[in-house]
Amino acid sequence: MKILWGLIYERSIPISPDYSMLKEFNCHFLFLSEIVAHSENTTLPPLVPIKEIIKMKGFKPGKKKFGTCIVNMSYFAIKYIISCLVKLGIRPWAPDLNSLCDTLYNEACRVSAIQTFCQASISGAYEFLNVNLTYFEDVLLLKKVYNHYAHYYMAQRYKKEAKESGRYAKDEDRRAVLRARLRMSKIII
Repeated sequence: MKILWGLIYERSIPISPDYSMLKEFNCHFLFLSEIVAHSENTTLPPLVPIKEIIKMKGFKPGKKKFGTCIVNMSYFAIKYIISCLVKLGIRPWAPDLNSLCDTLYNEACRVSAIQTFCQASISGAYEFLNVNLTYFEDVLLLKKVYNHYAHYYMAQRYKKEAKESGRYAKDEDRRAVLRARLRMSKIII
């Protein structure tokens, strides 16, 4: 999800989608079943042009340092991710953390994230994560993991930063110092 979100640095903060994009997206879909059907039907035209996908523009195939990990994305995996976003009309992949996780836009973000994660994992893009492919059969588990990560964990980062700019970085610096002190106290004892 960090790749979709464009959070390439370790302490990156998620962005919120533009209100006009949300409004445009909601004009296309009324029900979750329409989103799923549109994402799976290869004969339907894309809702936005490929050149309007914002976050994936600079992402090139090959090994890339991504935070503390190395990601090996193939050309096919990148094109698949972009095609999923184009198909659903999601320009910047950014769940709306100001609203509930079951809004249509957030559901479309969830569908695209799970689809692209499964496809990229099968193609070997996330080998460094040691992903167990047997869990891909359990869609409910994937939904729970997605909702926890996007709408709880990353939402906390977003809300901290919304209240006070730079707050998340300060908290992380404080935690790093605390971990170093705990490590040193174990060495001394």
